[in-house]
Amino acid sequence: MDLLPTEWKNKVLVALMNYMSAVQQNPLRTKALTAAVCNLTSNITGQAICIAQATSKNRYLEAKRKEAEQEKILSQEQMKQFQSVPVPKFDVVRAVKFGFFGLIVSGPFFHFWYQILPKLVERLSSSYKLTAQIALDRLVATPVFFLLFYTWNAITTKPMPEWVETVQKEADSKLATTVARSLFLWIPAQYYNFTSVPIQFRVLYGNLISLLWNIYFSITN
Repeated sequence: MDLLPTEWKNKVLVALMNYMSAVQQNPLRTKALTAAVCNLTSNITGQAICIAQATSKNRYLEAKRKEAEQEKILSQEQMKQFQSVPVPKFDVVRAVKFGFFGLIVSGPFFHFWYQILPKLVERLSSSYKLTAQIALDRLVATPVFFLLFYTWNAITTKPMPEWVETVQKEADSKLATTVARSLFLWIPAQYYNFTSVPIQFRVLYGNLISLLWNIYFSITN
């Protein structure tokens, strides 16, 4: 049974052919633009989820507060547990910054990384190459990528003397935990990437998987 209608399949096929053509003509620009679109989309989605969660929680708290007021079973002190939580406002600047991070940093970074990575393991026997690629990707590229993100975020929000300290604090408090959490998604994702995805499509594949990861990353950061 087909999961997609024929019309959708044709549109996906045309999109992939256009992407392949663009990658062949200008791989760096194409991958950078794709990363920008994916980053922007994931950040907008992440912010929307945060706003929806806070709004939904406030509706629940309001209903419970009215119920408690009618029954008059709680003291004023106990009623404080039903106080509304702050609802974040949509941050256009934050979304645009995340999009530009994909355009200027993450797209080019992974374009060159996926070119370099096979060369780093080319002298290994075939039985070790895949393991080595995944290990290098997770233990070398991933920490560097997150440090680049912390640096980008600090540079775009803090003056020069402060952003260095901000990056250090972010790295000390978040880097190890974030890298560890990323393993659960990215080890199986990269296993498939390195075994089944042609090298010209690896950044695109990574960007699509990153939609999920970046939603989480946008919410937690």
